Amino acid sequence: MNITYEDFIGAVKENDGETLPTVGGRKTFRLNQTASGVSFTPTSSGKVRQLNRASVQGYLDDFNRSQSTKTTDYVEDHRNQSYVLTIIRLILGQRLDAPEIDDGTGVSTEIDSEFDAPEGKEKVRSHRTRERSRELVRLAKAVFRQKHNRLFCEVCGFDFGRVYGELEFIEVHHLIPLCDLKPGHKTKLSELAMVCPNCHRMLHRGNPWPTMEGLRARMRSSRRHHQ
Repeated sequence: MNITYEDFIGAVKENDGETLPTVGGRKTFRLNQTASGVSFTPTSSGKVRQLNRASVQGYLDDFNRSQSTKTTDYVEDHRNQSYVLTIIRLILGQRLDAPEIDDGTGVSTEIDSEFDAPEGKEKVRSHRTRERSRELVRLAKAVFRQKHNRLFCEVCGFDFGRVYGELEFIEVHHLIPLCDLKPGHKTKLSELAMVCPNCHRMLHRGNPWPTMEGLRARMRSSRRHHQ
């Protein structure tokens, strides 16, 4: 797959102001579009790094030749590869044929039969594909881990690492329901949430689907009722 500068700057525009993870490191940065190109602001230092079109094009030329998203393959005069490659991976993750991650759930069982929104199940299947895109999941987990130092369910707090030793296991949920997405919408990492399988299934149950806040409130109410 070849990525053009227009593809790149389009992804930057769609994610302007977002916090993203670096590739090949455990840091995050804020992404911003500028008049001349793009800027990356590391969360740790706050020191802005700016790249113009010519600089970005150099990275894109290398990617288009090698199809590599490893920082070690970008060494010659490239000091910002960990930032640029994050945007490239974000673009790859938004493709309709992006590789899916097996989170142990199937489309037919994850979205239960009670769902009857006008979009129909075919579009729900597309929703699950985007939700489980390998690159988007990887990037979303990296941002969450950098902020919290671990992965846990944002609804009930369950931590697979502490209970089972599975530090990387968590499911990823769209905060914006499919029926509310506009045509051509590209998912931002801030629109994805970490959830356990139980809460994920409950978030896709009923019509309309409950929000994260609503499901947390139901849990608190149920716990008080059974105390």
